[in-house]
Amino acid sequence: MLCLPLVKQAKLIGMLYLENNLASHVFTPARILLLNLLSSQAAISLENARLYAELIEENRDRERAEEALRGQAKVGGAACSKTRLSASLSSVRTGTSSRQNRPIRKWSATPRRKLRSLSPVDITP
Repeated sequence: MLCLPLVKQAKLIGMLYLENNLASHVFTPARILLLNLLSSQAAISLENARLYAELIEENRDRERAEEALRGQAKVGGAACSKTRLSASLSSVRTGTSSRQNRPIRKWSATPRRKLRSLSPVDITP
């Protein structure tokens, strides 16, 4: 029997439990070394899968919020202007408010050639 921790960045992700009742001494030092290497790769893969699942869930939440905003716009009619809805949807997608995006909007219309010639001091508000 062999039990190895699945650790990523000093955080326990899981455990690897291996058992062989057919033969004794099957877990040689070389095999244990290989299993240690594989266990670290498994920990990375499990953590990536968890992060991907969180990303999918967050995207679903944002889509639901976007649909709710669109529904409010339909119900509210003229009360919610198209510009306000667009800004709200933009903030839902990016997780920011429209006020924070003003500097970005300013530079998004600037040609790339000009942007490349600017220094960090030029673009700092």
